[in-house]
Amino acid sequence: MLGEEEGGPVERPPGLVEGPREPLEHVRDARGHVEDDVDARGPGPVGQARGVVEQQLARRSVPAQLGVEYGTLLPARRWFPPEVDARTVYAVASKSSGSAPDLQVLFADLVRTEVRLYNALNDRLRERRGIVTSQYEVLRYLRAHPGCRVADVAGELAVGVGATSKGIDRLEQRGWVARQPNPADRRSSLLVLTDEGRRLIDDAAPDVADLLAERAGGALDVDQLSALASALSVLRAALERDQVGVPVG
Repeated sequence: MLGEEEGGPVERPPGLVEGPREPLEHVRDARGHVEDDVDARGPGPVGQARGVVEQQLARRSVPAQLGVEYGTLLPARRWFPPEVDARTVYAVASKSSGSAPDLQVLFADLVRTEVRLYNALNDRLRERRGIVTSQYEVLRYLRAHPGCRVADVAGELAVGVGATSKGIDRLEQRGWVARQPNPADRRSSLLVLTDEGRRLIDDAAPDVADLLAERAGGALDVDQLSALASALSVLRAALERDQVGVPVG
């Protein structure tokens, strides 16, 4: 029942109404605290979500967020960082309660996570090695697949062949990649790392590993990382099998 909890009735703050809403600014006090016992519904999906969210908070696997479902705040005294968007809090509670995830929220999470990690890697690699993430990915692929073609690199990275070829031209100009004749097809070349390119990727790999461990490993525990890796692997395989999103040109 709205406005009731196991400990008895609670007062509804001004500005909160039934149904989906954006209440967070209404219930924060001047210091950013979310008030206790605000609009709690008690047992049910929200109550079931509480334990999961609290476990996540205790493991620091998510930011210090309150479990929220349909604009309902669970009664808990937590610091709510002002920079955390209300939609993020809603998503945490929705996922924690076991309900089917909103696929548009999932898509946004995937894209924003990838962009933030990609940008962070860009900054670190540019500062320490003079390259960017896209160049690192090409060099890493060539180290694992010596003698591959431009089309192979483009397929792996889901980038157009033309753009990939231009990127490899720049790596070749810097002395990190060499093109060799392809005995099976005179129209294409085989790509290999030079000694300098191999040293570069060997030096850069620990930088990448350290940042990913810091950012991903610092936010998720081993079980969560394993589950995430498995799910993304299945999704990627399905997209590649059906040739979804294959660039043209």
